[in-house]
Amino acid sequence: MRGLVDKLRHWLGSLEPRERRLVLVAAAALIVFLPYQFIWSPLQNGIEDLETRVARERRDLAAMQSLALEVQRLRQQGAVAGTLAAGQSLLTVTDASARQQLGVAVENVREEGEGVRVQLRNAPFDDVMRWLDAMQQRYGAVVSEISIDRQNAGRISGRVVLSH
Repeated sequence: MRGLVDKLRHWLGSLEPRERRLVLVAAAALIVFLPYQFIWSPLQNGIEDLETRVARERRDLAAMQSLALEVQRLRQQGAVAGTLAAGQSLLTVTDASARQQLGVAVENVREEGEGVRVQLRNAPFDDVMRWLDAMQQRYGAVVSEISIDRQNAGRISGRVVLSH
């Protein structure tokens, strides 16, 4: 290390005074620039990112709290999901609505124990979720079992068991 410092001093001494000043100014600029670039700037960017994330999380929390209050209000009003009309079976309703909303993606619909099993192949995920929501809202059917496999973009295959 001592030899390196001596070589550096010798090299600086061999430079013209103007060149020496230029090298020293450049070295001083690097001494200021490097810590800023590799320490201060990343810290500032990290702080800004965290502040943005905290603000987003606070908005999400406020939205969730608002929704929780809405759910609580609806529960207190006694809102209930729809029910099957007299003479309707869960199997019939499930088969008809699944084929209407999911079409050829419905491979099989059959009774399974207390519920109805629906076998799906290459069904649009969003359509399946809308169908399940409609079944719950209109008929009070709930998912008791679900097994899905992702196919290609936005499509799934699997089985759903609905019960009442």
